Amino acid sequence: MKTIKIAITVDDLPYHGSCISDEEKYADVINFLDILNNKKIAGIYGFINGKSIEEEYNLKKILDLWKYNGHKLGNHTYSHLDLRDTSSSLFINDILLNEPILKEFYSQEDLKFFRYPFLLEGETSEKRDSIRNFLDKNNYKIAQCTVDFRDFSFNNILILAEKKRNKKIIDEIRNLFIESSIYRINAAIKFSNYLFKRDIKHILLLHMCHITSTFFGDVIDAYKKIGCEFIPLEEAIEDDIYKTNPNLITDKGMDFLSQTWNSRKIPYIDMPPLPITLSGLNAMEKSLKEEN
Repeated sequence: MKTIKIAITVDDLPYHGSCISDEEKYADVINFLDILNNKKIAGIYGFINGKSIEEEYNLKKILDLWKYNGHKLGNHTYSHLDLRDTSSSLFINDILLNEPILKEFYSQEDLKFFRYPFLLEGETSEKRDSIRNFLDKNNYKIAQCTVDFRDFSFNNILILAEKKRNKKIIDEIRNLFIESSIYRINAAIKFSNYLFKRDIKHILLLHMCHITSTFFGDVIDAYKKIGCEFIPLEEAIEDDIYKTNPNLITDKGMDFLSQTWNSRKIPYIDMPPLPITLSGLNAMEKSLKEEN
């Protein structure tokens, strides 16, 4: 079995979503960090939106807990701006607004990482070029991702199923969550080998939400079974592929492999059907809501 090297990253710290209490959010973060500790995975990057901390200041203790457990923080803009709806100058200002919070947790000498909200890098060449130039001049490295199974899209169903104590749906959503994560890593391996003619170092995108804090341990176990080795983002980003700029002008958020694929105008490889589609998840949620 060949080794697949992959870095774990987490978006939307301190927390993604607002349908549970701050106490429950804190408990989810503790559970997620316990999973990482038990699996001996250290030093992962969480990308923060500082605005949520100012709106709910008690969530700042999540960042304290994150740092205490030996993990790191990156910039995800202050208010999770949609680049399609703002100018490059306002977007850059939103990156800068996040820095005072980040500077409480790392020194200027530390390597800085930035991840675009919604994986949107610019629907015009002006936006794409000016923001990339800013990031380069300010010593940021773009934290791309190659594996994104949209973990958050399963979240509300699990919360609803737990409230209704529907064990059948809880078990079903757990299995679909794991199957979807495996589907996406296998697709990324296939796509990257086709694009780059070799195995690359992958970057997994997660979100700090309830379902991920509940079932991510199972995902880690499943990934290890297919040969995954978890590495720091600093190591993954040194793969030469991330030194290239696909320079794709699009209004759609795309992972790095999709950007590269579309910029080269290569037909997509046939893949088996997804374990479940977004419309399928929506149907599950609707059915669950209609239950007595």
